[in-house]
Amino acid sequence: MRVLLVFLLACFLQLQVASFGTSEKTNGSEPELKLVLEENYELFKRQHIAKGMVATACTSEMKRRDINNKSCKEKHTFIAEEEEDVVAVCRDKGEYMSENHLTRSERDFRIVVCKHMKKAKKGPCQYTGQQRTARIVMTCKTLPVHYEKDVVTFEG
Repeated sequence: MRVLLVFLLACFLQLQVASFGTSEKTNGSEPELKLVLEENYELFKRQHIAKGMVATACTSEMKRRDINNKSCKEKHTFIAEEEEDVVAVCRDKGEYMSENHLTRSERDFRIVVCKHMKKAKKGPCQYTGQQRTARIVMTCKTLPVHYEKDVVTFEG
């Protein structure tokens, strides 16, 4: 089933990139645009999608995914849900906000927010995590390419 979903996602990506064509702004060819989009999405996926992650895994996930670049990142958010559900926000399960060109999910997602524990001045980066549910806000280029923030909703 997962292989079929990945195949369908790849087909969808090809159709979406093909529909963009080239423009004077990018001066790029269609294959170059597709490659950039795929690279940006793969980076987003590596850095933010962590199905089933729990708050106690922050330090190990930050290290395993090579999130820190020479210094400890202060805060980082993981989306603890299925990749397909996150991608669906960019397709038809999100609200595009034209004022800032971001897309907000229609539903809450399980997220884990990892925060750097500053007491360790030297040595490996250590993190503490907090699990919660919130709407996710991302930049979409047919696929998610940048995690902007999360928004906690209060209903009732």
